[in-house]
Amino acid sequence: MNILIADDSSLIRSRLIKLISTVPNVSVVAEAEDGEEAVQLIQSHRPDLAILDLRMPKLNGLEVTAHAKRNMDLKVFIVTNFYDSHSVSSAKSAGADYVFDKSSDMDVLLKFITLYAELI
Repeated sequence: MNILIADDSSLIRSRLIKLISTVPNVSVVAEAEDGEEAVQLIQSHRPDLAILDLRMPKLNGLEVTAHAKRNMDLKVFIVTNFYDSHSVSSAKSAGADYVFDKSSDMDVLLKFITLYAELI
């Protein structure tokens, strides 16, 4: 399974790559630091899963999700430090499959990635 990670924090991207590297048959094929770059990389790499920060420069995670879901079939997981009912419902409305809190859900995120990798 191929994954794209988009987050304006290089620390978060590195942390996610390190976590994902423990999952068999899964690789990070691209990483972006803003939403515009994420859209371009999604189009060129056509990943199975995009992990997007909710708040990024240029285009936010909701805009990237809506664009990606409109143009291709892929799973989108949103990660955010602003985990509240409004953010979750906005992400779901944009087409996100799941929303995770960066401060507490990284183990859960890893489990979802592992399960999804086993399904495809």
